[in-house]
Amino acid sequence: MPVVAMRYPVPAARNALAPANVLLSGRHYFTDSTTAFFDLVTAAHAYGSAAMGKANASDAPDKAANVPWLRLVAKEQPVAGAVNAWKQVYRVHTAGGVPPVSCEGQGKTLTVDYSAQYYFYA
Repeated sequence: MPVVAMRYPVPAARNALAPANVLLSGRHYFTDSTTAFFDLVTAAHAYGSAAMGKANASDAPDKAANVPWLRLVAKEQPVAGAVNAWKQVYRVHTAGGVPPVSCEGQGKTLTVDYSAQYYFYA
């Protein structure tokens, strides 16, 4: 599915996934260079949130085009907003995400789309 997901634009409203209009399960972003934050609380459900750090990485089968597969573990230090409902997260079956070799000719902001499957464990 990640390869298929890369063919569709991210919805502007960021509350449903096109084309099936499937509700999003949450948001994922970084609070600093080593902390991945998962906020899985939406109007439809409350699955919790967690601040995670990289424990292990493995090259994707096509590492030239796809970011690595990861095992993330809950951060021990408190992070604002995290309730650490999850202890481990696995990112697998990645598609895309590899930045260009050079930033030459790029604008001030560089966006590199990717898709992946995430598995959460309490």
